Amino acid sequence: MHPLPNNGLLTCSLRYGIVARSHPLNGKIVKGFLSASGGGAGLGIGNPNMEFAPDVTACALGSDGSTAKVAWGYRNGQVAIVLSKKAMDGKIASDYTRCSVSDDHEGAVVDVAWDGDMVVTAGDDGRMKVWQKRHSAILCLWSSTKDESAVIPPKCIKLVSALSNGYVACVMNNGDVIVWHGFILHGELDVDNISTTRVRSLYRSSQWKVQSTMHHKSWPSTRTRRCQRPPCYLRTTSSHSSTRSSSPVTLTSAYQPLATAPLLD
Repeated sequence: MHPLPNNGLLTCSLRYGIVARSHPLNGKIVKGFLSASGGGAGLGIGNPNMEFAPDVTACALGSDGSTAKVAWGYRNGQVAIVLSKKAMDGKIASDYTRCSVSDDHEGAVVDVAWDGDMVVTAGDDGRMKVWQKRHSAILCLWSSTKDESAVIPPKCIKLVSALSNGYVACVMNNGDVIVWHGFILHGELDVDNISTTRVRSLYRSSQWKVQSTMHHKSWPSTRTRRCQRPPCYLRTTSSHSSTRSSSPVTLTSAYQPLATAPLLD
């Protein structure tokens, strides 16, 4: 949701790829939608499932006075921007622009945000990109590099953008936080001196190994807290050892138990 002047409100539906306009204080809904399919304002009001079926994965709402700003992210990695002047009027004209195919994310766009007149996106490819609409085109002003060191590159989950303060950041699905800093915003965005700081996940950096001489997996018979679950154990053996050997094995906990202290009677 995003508020507009004169008690207007923009609301987005990712399922249908539309933005609706309403006046929540008096219960009125403005007819038509701002669509992610590029067809301008929809004609219907109410359930639009017969009119819209876009492959939208992310949306960000913004405004500049009475102009509504919508940034869409798609499953195929594309990014689109919709600008609608006098958005709360009954009859509206929207300007829909998609990015160049060569600038797409290599995977679905998972998060998108407005930062002034620029759009910042994060994708399944582990990249962040900064976009700006200029005239009739969307330009990719900056793109982070893909992490090629991992067998399975981590994916972005959530982004935060503060270009005026010189940085953007992203949380990855492996728990790491990556911060790109060095952006200089003076009218145009200067991206010539970008540095990267990676904050490693505490989960990954901690020692979650449990050494045990048990010959089989067991769980304490004492009564424990309800929130506790048995940890998931992964058996690790050397390449030359037999899986049927009776020698002790090393058990590696896949996560930290939620609670381990037994309840006192």
